[in-house]
Amino acid sequence: MMSETIQLDLPKLPSTLNLYRKALLARGHGSRLSPELPNIELSVKRIRMDKKKVSEYATLCGYKFDGKHVPLTYLHLPAFNLHLELMVNKKFPLPVMGLVHIKNVIKTERSIQINELLDYRVFIADSRQTDKGFEFDIVTEVMSGQEHVWQSCSTLLYRNTKPVKATSKAKSHGSTYLYRQEWYLPENLGRKYAQISGDSNPIHLHSLSARLFGFKQAIAHGMWSKAKSVACLQPLLKTDAITVTVFFKQPIYLPSRALLHYQADEDSISFDVRNVQGDKLHMNGVIELNK
Repeated sequence: MMSETIQLDLPKLPSTLNLYRKALLARGHGSRLSPELPNIELSVKRIRMDKKKVSEYATLCGYKFDGKHVPLTYLHLPAFNLHLELMVNKKFPLPVMGLVHIKNVIKTERSIQINELLDYRVFIADSRQTDKGFEFDIVTEVMSGQEHVWQSCSTLLYRNTKPVKATSKAKSHGSTYLYRQEWYLPENLGRKYAQISGDSNPIHLHSLSARLFGFKQAIAHGMWSKAKSVACLQPLLKTDAITVTVFFKQPIYLPSRALLHYQADEDSISFDVRNVQGDKLHMNGVIELNK
């Protein structure tokens, strides 16, 4: 459900550190079974990319940075700040630290140059009750002047129901994709990504802080896994006008090794990321040419 409209034009991107302080304290309010989401819209104009940070991001995620063009997944970083700002609003009914990012879609119309000034608009678009819990979508739209250049939709889950028991225990011990690439994810990957992205969720930083939230070790950022996949696979399509859809499944514990499996067609690439044994699916998705 959506309620009153709250429209906020911010003079600059909010501080991620302050946002996480608020997020750690936010407990939510109202009904957790059928929460009433406010109709919040945030916007920030004339955001300029930081060349040093873009270069560091490209290196960490595996992009080849030419000093002129921004990796398409990098535009999620300013969006993430605005997502947090939206969710720590006192009208937002759910505890921020209880939310799980389960799906992300990015659509880009063209390559973005590092010196472009970008206008961001973020809002809650839709919500639904599922057998896993309460899901909602946060949409981000990015304009360069009067041109729409980038869009994303992040789907988040709040588990307000008991997990549904699987009807089958069968597991896939591999992938049908023809090609694969092995990754090594070091123990400090979460801290490195957090330093660049601002996403300093404790579950990604250290095994000690991750245990406070029920994880045996720190886990990799899902958006790093997506960025790494795009960096590896996008060159096969030879265009920046693409849509990348991913579903986040089981976490990748740090440190570890993972396998990217993929199959490229003329206008799309299907892929997944698994553990090296092949019995744990971490993420799957598809990259498609825009038509």
